[in-house]
Amino acid sequence: MLPELNPELFTYERYELNFGDRLGLLHSMYPDIFEKDNYFKAVKKSAVGWCDPSRLAVRPRNDGIALMCEDENGEKFWFHAFAETAKVLGVENWEKFCKRT
Repeated sequence: MLPELNPELFTYERYELNFGDRLGLLHSMYPDIFEKDNYFKAVKKSAVGWCDPSRLAVRPRNDGIALMCEDENGEKFWFHAFAETAKVLGVENWEKFCKRT
């Protein structure tokens, strides 16, 4: 099971806008053109934890999850992921991360 992480680990310096490149997906447009199977395989391989994005001090959101990953060099980075990603990763109670107002 993927652990829930402290929101303080999700810093501005670790935020990755080009997460597809860091995951090895090498696309310039996110996330619409990701082939879901490849995306989920890459995320499963590199994910180290998650956080409720409404708890973040940096780039908070009301839906999805903040996902922390680690690249092949051991460097951690994070990005916002959809609730479907939380489901695939086995995040407990993933339904609560669907669009909230």
